[in-house]
Amino acid sequence: MSNNTIIKADFLPISINQDSTYDIVTKEAPSIPWQYNESANSHDWEGYIRVFNDGTYTFSAQIDDAGYIEVKGQKVVNLTGDNASTTEEGSVFLEAGYHYVHLHHENHAIEGMPNAETFIPMMDGSQIQLFEIRGNVVTINTSAKLTVRCGVSPLALNRDIPLLADVVRSGNFATIANIRLGEYDSTPVTLAGNNGEFAQISILSVSASFSTETVDNSDYNTLTRRARLYWTARIVDELDTEQPDREVSWDTGRNNTDATFSYVYA
Repeated sequence: MSNNTIIKADFLPISINQDSTYDIVTKEAPSIPWQYNESANSHDWEGYIRVFNDGTYTFSAQIDDAGYIEVKGQKVVNLTGDNASTTEEGSVFLEAGYHYVHLHHENHAIEGMPNAETFIPMMDGSQIQLFEIRGNVVTINTSAKLTVRCGVSPLALNRDIPLLADVVRSGNFATIANIRLGEYDSTPVTLAGNNGEFAQISILSVSASFSTETVDNSDYNTLTRRARLYWTARIVDELDTEQPDREVSWDTGRNNTDATFSYVYA
């Protein structure tokens, strides 16, 4: 385990308290009060907001000239172009926990012209407070089965693809994030059927991401998250002389079983 600053991962609460070496550090509030500024510039802030209860939250920003508030990859507030001080707002549903946000502001000054700038972001009527989360990362692993089927008899290439992910924790908050592939066998394989027919299958690419599907887990001591595998393979079917070389792409949601990461709290 090593000390890290965690970014772009949601921390959702678990039902038990656990000692942790994670630190939650308050960051400088992202805000630019109204002021004259005749220089074109931009500003960016990132970090976490804390949400105490599940619910729909309203974000707003007083902006001059342009900017946005991005929550979990979604631009909840977004104002483009050249604007005098204008307030924009939007809403998003959030679960209790810490959520990554990115805020951006632009000042579009015109040389020789008087100009002002401002960026005051709010959440439910209060100024947004950002936090930095630092702590240890625990790597966990699982695997997903990759199955490539071809038109030669009931033949298929099966590969177990190792998957790695990180458990990041902060007190009684935790998440599984940063999914990535382990080493897997990509050697082309020739499969022979019962009647002398055969085909060669080559794995061209494999990637993985977390599924949007919720994992129903009644064991409050275990954190789980489902992963999905995506792949592309080339099939050379010697029986098909008109189109002997073809590529197929699939994902585990339709062709294989998804993989589930599980982490048990000691």
